[in-house]
Amino acid sequence: MRPRVDGRPPRTETPKRAQENHLGRPFGAVGRSVGYSRDVNADDATTSHSPWTSVTSLRAANGAEACAAFDETEPTHASTLLALSHEERVQLLGSVAGEVRQRFVEQLVTLASLWPKAGRAKDAITLLDALVDGPQEPEVHALALWTVIDANTHLGVDEARARRYLARAAPHLAASQEVRLNAIALLVELGDQDSALGLVRAAAKAQAPGIGALVHAFQTLKVFEPIRGDERFIAAAFLAEP
Repeated sequence: MRPRVDGRPPRTETPKRAQENHLGRPFGAVGRSVGYSRDVNADDATTSHSPWTSVTSLRAANGAEACAAFDETEPTHASTLLALSHEERVQLLGSVAGEVRQRFVEQLVTLASLWPKAGRAKDAITLLDALVDGPQEPEVHALALWTVIDANTHLGVDEARARRYLARAAPHLAASQEVRLNAIALLVELGDQDSALGLVRAAAKAQAPGIGALVHAFQTLKVFEPIRGDERFIAAAFLAEP
C-alpha cells in the first residue's frame, strides 16, 4: 500500500454505499450528500420503518438489528446517532460483532471522514470518541488522530482528548506509519517535542516503514513548523545526533 506523506491514511475501498470513503481524508462526498442533519423525527418512505427514525425507537430496538439497519446515506440515521449519549454510542458498538460490526464501523468512519470537509468536524469527533473506546483497526486511529489535530480541523487544541486518542492508538504505533506520523504531529502541536522525538527514534531503531515520508513531512507540513529548525528530528530519523 503506497504511503501518504500528509498524515492521512491511504485510500481504502469500502463496500457498496461507502465506496467514496477515504479513511482519514475529509473530502466531500461524491454525488449524494452523506449524513447531513435534519429533524430526527422526520418521517419519509426510506426511514419510516427503521429504528433510526428517532432516539426513542432506537433505544427500544435490538442493538445488532439496529446496527444492521444503519444507512450512512440517510440523514435521519446520522442525526439519531448523534442524539444518543456517548455511553449509548459505545454500548451500541459493543452490541455487535463480526461482519455486521465491521460494516457499521465502516459506515461511521465514512461519516467521520467526510464531515470535517462539510464543516462538521465536531460531529466527526463525536463519532470518533465512541469508536476509539473500543478495539479498532489502525486506520480508525489514524483518522482519529488526524481529526483531533487543530491544524487540520481548527477546533482548538484539546489536550485531554488528544492524550486519550494517543493512548488508544499506542498499540498501533510500531506497525502503522499513518498512526505514527499523526501521533508525532499531534505531540508536536501539544508542545511535547520530547515525546515526539522519542517516537521518531523508536521508529528509526526498529527500521519501521515510512521514515522517508516522515522526513518529508517534517520539511513540508505546516503542523511541523515548530520543529523545522530542530535538527534533532531529522538526525533521529537517520539514527544520528546533531
